[in-house]
Amino acid sequence: MNTSELFYSRMKSAWTYAMRIIRVIIGGGGTPLILGIVLIALYFAYQQFLAWVPADFPIDFMLTIPYTLLVTSSRVRTWVKPADLVFLLPVETQMKPYFRASLTYSAAVHLIHLGILTLLAYPLFFIMWKSNLAIVLAYLFFTLLQVYNVLIEWWEMRLTVSLARNKIRMVTAGRFFLNGGTVFFFLNQHAAGVLGTAVGLFALGWYLRRQVPVIPYPWHLMQAQEQNIRTRYHALAGMFVDLPRLKTPVRKRKWFTRFLPHWSTQTASAYLFWRAFFRKSELFPISIRLIIWAMIFIAVFPNRWVVFAVYLGCVWMFSVQLPSLAHSQQYPIIHKLYPLPPKQWKQGLRSIGLVTIGIQTLSIALFAWLAGAMLLTETMLLIAVGGILTYTISYFYLPRSKQQKMA
Repeated sequence: MNTSELFYSRMKSAWTYAMRIIRVIIGGGGTPLILGIVLIALYFAYQQFLAWVPADFPIDFMLTIPYTLLVTSSRVRTWVKPADLVFLLPVETQMKPYFRASLTYSAAVHLIHLGILTLLAYPLFFIMWKSNLAIVLAYLFFTLLQVYNVLIEWWEMRLTVSLARNKIRMVTAGRFFLNGGTVFFFLNQHAAGVLGTAVGLFALGWYLRRQVPVIPYPWHLMQAQEQNIRTRYHALAGMFVDLPRLKTPVRKRKWFTRFLPHWSTQTASAYLFWRAFFRKSELFPISIRLIIWAMIFIAVFPNRWVVFAVYLGCVWMFSVQLPSLAHSQQYPIIHKLYPLPPKQWKQGLRSIGLVTIGIQTLSIALFAWLAGAMLLTETMLLIAVGGILTYTISYFYLPRSKQQKMA
């Protein structure tokens, strides 16, 4: 049995489905226009930032962060399905070609991401080194580092069948610091530092490789990771087009849900929406990631126009996803056994919109002020605009969208 053909068949099917969604997004409504406006605003802000960069600006440190994150998060895409735990388990000893193809595909995708990052960072590299040859050599070095991290990521996954997850997390943390040191020393052209951290990274990989068992493969982990990847991509595409819901895992998150009676204003709909927000939907991690990425953009490009573009972009990307909490498929049993009046459903969605969007707009505005991207008066004006947006979205957009989702 040539299991590599099975991998490429699944890859082709997944990309065919993804391309159909991308074509719908490109040809749908004002999405291309909004994205184009955001990209143009970021382009002009990037140009202003490059013109502003002083001679003593720590470009090496700024580039170390994205490159370290990119090479460390070398996720392996396996396309393992729930049924594989039954049907592929008997041929587990023949699955090596399948996972070899998976590693090849994953490495290729990560190298594309690495190339895009290098193209975006090219002006900064040129300011720092003034040499195109040095930039090419840097990309080749980071390519080797990226491919090696894909292998280590795969060995870490394989070791979850014999080691506790907290030990694997410690290994990943160590790999993150070794990658960060390697990237930083390379950008500073510190040969001894690069050699030391690279030897440490090689020793870590060599040790992990010796500990990896031949079988079994971590089927449950691969299936769970694949489900999480699909859910994230589905949530991202759902910002632009309506898609059928995926089965998402339920996470306890007791440290949030214990406060629900206070946040839900004692209404069943609000309690239900908050519970789904924290435990089942992808909206909670999406909201956190949007705030983090907004802060990174503002810290790297401290410009008022960047702040405004990122501000509007984050609010828009989160607001178009929020009505999915009110989807009738989210609570099929409750709709049958405990029907609530439409007014209460609207009130519940309105309350969660006021809190989540309000926190998002306020945190981004305050961070822009702390980062020096805006003056205090401009920050207060931005907070006022955020309050108007929060009220408008919560009281007019969300209730109207709820009627379509609950239909």
